[in-house]
Amino acid sequence: MSLIGTPNSAPSKVQAPMVDVVTGYMACMAGLVKLHAWEKDGLGGHLDVSLIAELLASNAMHCPEVEMA
Repeated sequence: MSLIGTPNSAPSKVQAPMVDVVTGYMACMAGLVKLHAWEKDGLGGHLDVSLIAELLASNAMHCPEVEMA
C-alpha cells in the first residue's frame, strides 16, 4: 500500500483486485499463444497460470532484488 497515494496523505489501497486482473490477462495471452501453436502444428497442451507467479512478476519492477526462478 505504500506505493499508492499522494505525498500528503496516507497510503491507499488499489480499488480493483489487480492480481486477478493481471492473471486473467496473462491467461488470455497464454491461450492465444497456445491456439496459434495448435493451428500451426496441431498439438494441444496444458496451460498453468498462477496467481502468486503473476503477483511476483507484477511486483518485480518495485522490488528489483526479487528474482524469478
